[in-house]
Amino acid sequence: MQRRAVVLVNLGSPPSSSVPDVRSYLKEFLMDPNVIDLPSWIRYLLVHAIIVPFRSVRSSRLYEKLGKGGGFPLIYHSTELNQKVRKQLPDEVDLFLGMRYGKPSLKRILQQIRNTAYDELLIFPLYPQYASSTSGSVIKLLSMELKGSPLYEKTRIIPQFHNEFGFIDLWQKKISAFKPETYDAIVFSYHGIPIRQTRIAHPEKSCEILKCEQNYTGLNEYCYHASCYQTTKSIAEGLNIGNDRIFTSFQSRFGRNWLEPYTDQVLLKLARDGRRKILIISPSFVADCLETTIEIGHEYKELFRKAGGELLTLVPSLNSDTDWISFIARVATDPNQNSIRLKNWTTSLKTASK
Repeated sequence: MQRRAVVLVNLGSPPSSSVPDVRSYLKEFLMDPNVIDLPSWIRYLLVHAIIVPFRSVRSSRLYEKLGKGGGFPLIYHSTELNQKVRKQLPDEVDLFLGMRYGKPSLKRILQQIRNTAYDELLIFPLYPQYASSTSGSVIKLLSMELKGSPLYEKTRIIPQFHNEFGFIDLWQKKISAFKPETYDAIVFSYHGIPIRQTRIAHPEKSCEILKCEQNYTGLNEYCYHASCYQTTKSIAEGLNIGNDRIFTSFQSRFGRNWLEPYTDQVLLKLARDGRRKILIISPSFVADCLETTIEIGHEYKELFRKAGGELLTLVPSLNSDTDWISFIARVATDPNQNSIRLKNWTTSLKTASK
């Protein structure tokens, strides 16, 4: 009987809301060259001299607000998810939970697995849409830690899963429970990234040329921009909501030249246009976190209300929902259907970009 390890990966959170813990977490996160893809000396100065000193205190206050009631949601939802999925897996499969930044450390888990006699390893980044700053960072760390190990040849990855029917069905059911037909607009809000990072998936052609907002093909399969619009389209098709009430936007921008339209500006325009009741969903997150609970649930809600809106309702993320647990267990049990061999990943990305 073959023994297999499965690792669920999410972004992570600081261990506490204290300024030193948040500062340490931000440094680890932002110094990742996949996150801030600038020359190392520029990245170092930007992170250590500008971003961290100015953001640590504010971020600490936000995390303190987020953690009221017992811990950070991304951590406890991910932990609960891991525990419940494990119960649905056969005995020959060992399940692990790793955070790309913070604890439990993905790097340490990979080191532990490398020293164990597994016949196969499956890495499941819990990022629905591929981006070089999320799944790409996980894959890069994976390659570094396993290179030269016999396990490298036996490792598979799931680079994205936004277009899987089971994932789409999960969101359609969650949204339908909120009676979307009673709202003036449905906003699908995704985490933003710099526009330059979308070009990694198709370096020879821009999103404008490929029409990434309208088309999703083998040419832009791993373009985050295209994947987000495709996610909206796939989910909306099962809701029977007119296209004039469906909007796709991007939140959490930091700096210029990030993907547009920006969620806060979309909400302001909807309020000015007389759309009083908005249902908002963020399908780039599978666990509620600072960006959903605080940014959307508090900051954007207040912004919308001050602009004349009446109701902004956030649909919770998948967290540890029963159907989401079953979806992950199915993928973990039959990984070949959804995954790519690690050694073939570079070839797959190059092929998609031609």
